[in-house]
Amino acid sequence: MNTLPLSTSTAKTGLSEKEVQLRLTRYGKNEIEENKKVTILKIFLRQFTNFILLVLLSGVLISFLIKEMVSFWVIIGIIIFVTFLGCIQEYKAEKAVEMLKALVHPITSVIRSGTIQSIPAKLLVPGDLLILEAGDKIPADAIVKETLDLQIDEATLTGESFPVIKKTGHTLFAGTQLLTGKCQAEVIATGMQTKLGKIAHLVQKKEEKTPLQLQIKTLSKTLAIVALSASVLAFFLGLLRGVAGEQILFISLALVVAAVPEGLPLTLTLTLAYGMRTLAQEKVIVRKMLGAETLGSTTVICTDKTGTLTKNEMTLEKIFVAEKIIEITGSGYEPEGKFLFEGNQPYSQKQQILSEKKIGPKINTALQFLLQSITLCNNASLQKRSGKWQVLGDPTEAALIVAAAKAGIEKEMLEKKFIRQEEILFTSERKLMTTIHKNKKKYFVFTKGALEKVLRKCVFVATTTGRKKLDSAERKKIISAHQKFSSEALRVLAIAYKSSNILSKNAEEGLTFLGLLGLADPPREGVKKAIETCKRAGIAVVMITGDHKETAIAIAKKVGIYQENNLTSIKNKKLKQIVADHAITGEELDSLSEKEFAAVVENIFIYARTQPEHKLRIVEALKQKGHVVAMTGDGVNDAPALKRAHIGVAMGIKGTNVAKEASTIILQDDHFATIVDAIKIGRGIRENVEKFTVYLVSRNFTEVTLIFF
Repeated sequence: MNTLPLSTSTAKTGLSEKEVQLRLTRYGKNEIEENKKVTILKIFLRQFTNFILLVLLSGVLISFLIKEMVSFWVIIGIIIFVTFLGCIQEYKAEKAVEMLKALVHPITSVIRSGTIQSIPAKLLVPGDLLILEAGDKIPADAIVKETLDLQIDEATLTGESFPVIKKTGHTLFAGTQLLTGKCQAEVIATGMQTKLGKIAHLVQKKEEKTPLQLQIKTLSKTLAIVALSASVLAFFLGLLRGVAGEQILFISLALVVAAVPEGLPLTLTLTLAYGMRTLAQEKVIVRKMLGAETLGSTTVICTDKTGTLTKNEMTLEKIFVAEKIIEITGSGYEPEGKFLFEGNQPYSQKQQILSEKKIGPKINTALQFLLQSITLCNNASLQKRSGKWQVLGDPTEAALIVAAAKAGIEKEMLEKKFIRQEEILFTSERKLMTTIHKNKKKYFVFTKGALEKVLRKCVFVATTTGRKKLDSAERKKIISAHQKFSSEALRVLAIAYKSSNILSKNAEEGLTFLGLLGLADPPREGVKKAIETCKRAGIAVVMITGDHKETAIAIAKKVGIYQENNLTSIKNKKLKQIVADHAITGEELDSLSEKEFAAVVENIFIYARTQPEHKLRIVEALKQKGHVVAMTGDGVNDAPALKRAHIGVAMGIKGTNVAKEASTIILQDDHFATIVDAIKIGRGIRENVEKFTVYLVSRNFTEVTLIFF
């Protein structure tokens, strides 16, 4: 275990050289370990674990013994060609761990024995004090001790491109990079005990055979048994009939050669190579040759939502504030649009009447304050360049900035009045983001995130006349509005605030609920049609997202993923209730045992509020049910699931290098429809493989029969 308590190093002087040597001996070097060094020779020898090549080698020997030199040289040529191509493909596939190792910076600065030293990153030990500045790659997992304007790019781990602000006490992860600021941090884990190392360990696991490899192995064994049986039978029959020993031996060996489909490896290799070229023309890069055929065997596609099924162009369309639902017109990044409100109808009614009366945000104090809040609790920015509006940062936060700009609220001007003091980071576990600002002598806390998380922090609710106690009746109104937004396929965020004269330690407690934000991310063109094609082809599509369950279901219905399914096969009432709507949250998934999950996995089409780690469990459960699984992913955390799936599908645009290296195919356009097009081509390749296999085997069987008689 390469971790230590934080108290083990001295804050100012760092570790002594003697202590460093002791820890190096105890914990080892800060390196991503490989199981064994992969060499060209090992890859070459690995090719001969293919059973059909062993059969061909036996054919070479027999051809030489019976002096069939034409067959001898033809089979030799086939073996060389197939082995050469196999070596090239497998050598490329062995780069995943090397990519992980390359993420760790080779030189880093540390404090040891009271002085700052530059040392190779591999010599770091737990307890070392790192000195990091903008542009540095973080060489090991560490806890921030001192910091100044620190922002980290964690895209290599999460796949998310926006910067993450780090404060004292926060964790830095190996392989990520400092964008701005500087810090002093204490190393808590090195080598294979870092988050990066643990992922490397999962990626290093031996790959499973593809369906085609297993089928060829079975076929090869069957042919070998038939050939040997026919040869032995012919030999003994010849002896019984008095045929000369040399002659019957010649015939028996000829039977073995005739049974070997020497054209099968060559035809298979050429077919797969042509398939890879065809797929490349369709914006699909196939990293492993046999993956071209495996695509055609796919029975389940597990896909991310954002950017794959949808455009990843968020727009704030609706706001619930002060017991009113307000609609915002306009789309894209142009800060132009109207604010319209709905009538005072009970929110339990399905039909809401939209008033065409335009409301002035400056008149509606609650709305104006909400728009200011979502502008301040935000790290994105809106800029006009070359006459075109552009946003920098996360698409969700950008949508909030644009909506506020439609009401004339400028972020730069607002931040001069409300000076940011601190940020409590959003994480996938917390599902909250909080910023603290100072306006004159008063402090303001703004929190946004998932409704279930924000509502727990609130004791008041904002109204047009001020604030009042958040009672059960008000909670019901908020939850009803949330359900309405979710049913319309809107992604919903909640926003709350607090103001005080002193800066409280429990900043996120005792908040006042401000409102709900309903954001839309429209489906990509062609997605719905592609999903319909999958259904006709007998391929199930499963959506995995971090969105709220109701939102995920609404989006799934919009794109055609959601479908009714017979649940009579599920006997357990508790399990049947969990998957009644064919959707499950990450929390519900965690509550299920492996046996329980296996019983319902084929009835789940939507996974909401998930973590990257859940993908691996989904893959394993579907594989146990006999499915051929394609899994999409873009972050380092997705790499284990991509590796374990029959077809790992990495995103070419937003995907990290590690995800690409762990995948079987890479989409150059990050589009779901491209996966479906690839499967069509894969099915064509599979059909061709089946046709020429049947032809070659039947031809060889005819030869065996004729020679035998």
